[in-house]
Amino acid sequence: MEREEFLLNPSSYKATLWLDLEDIVRFENYFKALSLVSKKGKIVFSDFDDTIFSRTPQLSEDRFEKNRWQAGNDLVEYTIWFENFFQKYYNSEMVVKEISDKTDVILTAWRVVVQKWKLKHTWLENKNSIIVDSHKYKPRAMLSYFLENNIYPEIIEFNDDKAFKLLEGFKDLSFLLKNVIVLNNVSLSKDRLNQVWDIQTITIKNWKIIN
Repeated sequence: MEREEFLLNPSSYKATLWLDLEDIVRFENYFKALSLVSKKGKIVFSDFDDTIFSRTPQLSEDRFEKNRWQAGNDLVEYTIWFENFFQKYYNSEMVVKEISDKTDVILTAWRVVVQKWKLKHTWLENKNSIIVDSHKYKPRAMLSYFLENNIYPEIIEFNDDKAFKLLEGFKDLSFLLKNVIVLNNVSLSKDRLNQVWDIQTITIKNWKIIN
């Protein structure tokens, strides 16, 4: 059956965007009205680590190779110390300008204070930024950003090294907004430190994948 009703199954929105039925109806009506008076052509969101910023020098070190995920976080916090970590590994030279120059909003996940220090050390602190607790909250964070700023984007572009893991959430967001969302799954070069190696793209329009 084609999804031509005015909204998706509420359980879908609840699972991906954490919206209740009342929220869904209110937001759909809001964006429908906003689209008549305040359309914005395109807005580009980009992740930070491994998208705008190359961590290849850091991750190639043996101590980081052996300590990934939480073990790596503990290594930074309790052994290296944050101040030393930022000074050594985070600078503007490792910024991927191909991505950063076209980014309107940096959308990144983890601890707020840590991510803010990363932005400061890479001279990106003046860009608009959103920091969420976990990767899975990024589609919902975009929705909140649009509501807070009265923005109705016709096209959303999202650059992230794990963009496709959020496919279902962005399908639902596209259906709610009745717009196009372009997911760019970014892979950075391991040889050229601040260059893109490959970008895989999925385009969504009103919940459906169109490419």
